[in-house]
Amino acid sequence: MDASQKQSWEVASTEYEAALEQYRHFTGLRRQDMLFVTAIQGAALTIIGGDLLHMKAAYIALSCIAFVVILLGMNSERRLTAYMGSYARRAGVIESQHGMTLVSDAYASVQGCRFMFSNARVFLLFYVLLLLAWLVIWIVNVCA
Repeated sequence: MDASQKQSWEVASTEYEAALEQYRHFTGLRRQDMLFVTAIQGAALTIIGGDLLHMKAAYIALSCIAFVVILLGMNSERRLTAYMGSYARRAGVIESQHGMTLVSDAYASVQGCRFMFSNARVFLLFYVLLLLAWLVIWIVNVCA
């Protein structure tokens, strides 16, 4: 291996390790976001409690805050998905250049499973369902 190839490998190796570490980090952040958003929704629903279908102004304000937290969670999910995709693509390029297959094989094995959906889609669907739930609750309160 000449000096140029060695330097290329060292750079690629460093990028590859960083990509894998960032991917692990973003996976943890994604789950923390999901937990936070879910906890806020649970807290809001617990506080509102039996008045859910006849909310006072304070409860409507609280539900608006919970709604905004869902929007923040959706934004975070979309950003993390984009970042994770960038790192995975770069890792794939490095693998193809150096004959490696760790990320490529893992991705292929997950994609090949039936009825296994990506977290990006499932988490986004979860957030959309929470948004719809608040919209239904607000509509019921307006019509009551």
